[in-house]
Amino acid sequence: MNNLVYHITRLKYYALSLTNDVQDSKDLLQDLALKVFSNLSYWENKTDEQLRCLLTLTIKRLHIDWWRKEQRTVKIAYNPVENDAWGRIEKMELQKALLNLSETQRLCFRLRLDGYPTKEISSVLSLKTNNVNQYLMKAKVKLRKQIAA
Repeated sequence: MNNLVYHITRLKYYALSLTNDVQDSKDLLQDLALKVFSNLSYWENKTDEQLRCLLTLTIKRLHIDWWRKEQRTVKIAYNPVENDAWGRIEKMELQKALLNLSETQRLCFRLRLDGYPTKEISSVLSLKTNNVNQYLMKAKVKLRKQIAA
């Protein structure tokens, strides 16, 4: 047990080199500790060399999983974006346009803007995935019509 804690704390610099961020490295170490202590019987009978290698490999895999999750997450700001499609829309116009959507369309649209995938939106709102896609499509069409006017 003491060897585990020792090796996990020694990995903080490795975690920092992977993430380049202090807070993310702490989160990564916490995820590692949770993974290790949730299955403690697996880790107890390992030698120091095995612990070092297994923990290094595990933290590397956790970082890869975290990175892949970050890549899948679409980060879209709710504020007006400075590009061709939304550059001329002011925040008040967008809020007025959103008020003209139905409640379900508005919820689907806002959750999608927050980066949630369609499957998660469907589970949160207890809808089928196809229905969520339809609500999103109809919301986009309504918003485009209102903005174009």
